[in-house]
Amino acid sequence: MIDDHVLILTPHESSLEFDLSLHASGSTTFIPSSIPSLEDETDEDEEGSNANGIVIVPSRPSSDPSLNDPPLDDLWEDSTAPQTLYSSSSSAPYECPICFDVMVLPVTMNCGGSHTYCSSCIRTWSTVHRKEIRSYWAQFIDLLPGVVEAFPCPECRGHVTSTTDNKILDCDILSHVRSGSVSTLDFDGYHERRRDALVEQEVEQEIVMHKRVDTALITAGVGLIGAVAYSVLKNNRSNNQRRDSRN
Repeated sequence: MIDDHVLILTPHESSLEFDLSLHASGSTTFIPSSIPSLEDETDEDEEGSNANGIVIVPSRPSSDPSLNDPPLDDLWEDSTAPQTLYSSSSSAPYECPICFDVMVLPVTMNCGGSHTYCSSCIRTWSTVHRKEIRSYWAQFIDLLPGVVEAFPCPECRGHVTSTTDNKILDCDILSHVRSGSVSTLDFDGYHERRRDALVEQEVEQEIVMHKRVDTALITAGVGLIGAVAYSVLKNNRSNNQRRDSRN
């Protein structure tokens, strides 16, 4: 079988029977040629012919990508894409969408998109923007202990009712910053911001803890007052019944 060639037939051979299945496969094309001249014979000698006078001319490369394109594995091997996600020239994976610097003590939102920001950045954002939906969530704040007042996510605008400290990402960022594989706008300023954020986080945790304790005490106090009031009411009712029975 002759692959990927064009067969040019002389006039006296154009009536020969050829395998139609070979022609239907698209691998070989048959073109009747004119009566060869001396120049044509010279060209045929240069291009090559077989014993039957059939001139074989290499055809153009097929447009089928499966025949001409390199294997996919070779493309992956030849790829110039960086093998590591982080480099000294880019800190995008660790960049806070609010301050556009490397995230400090990152926290992840429950907005539905799990977006992450600096703890101090999202604290400032929530203070400014939580008024947008405060009226809607106000009825649930007292019913959900430990849940901050809702605010919109800076990226997807989803309702954020709680945040989670992303400690794994924080350790990853800190190690890359120390090794210099991730650039920050201000190296010394990064560590200073981190220390300040840690202090703010500790203060916030203490405030939340005190609020929970106060809430528990208030709940216990209300429960105790209710129990005492119920006991007094029950005693008064019993005394009234005894008085009525004597009369």
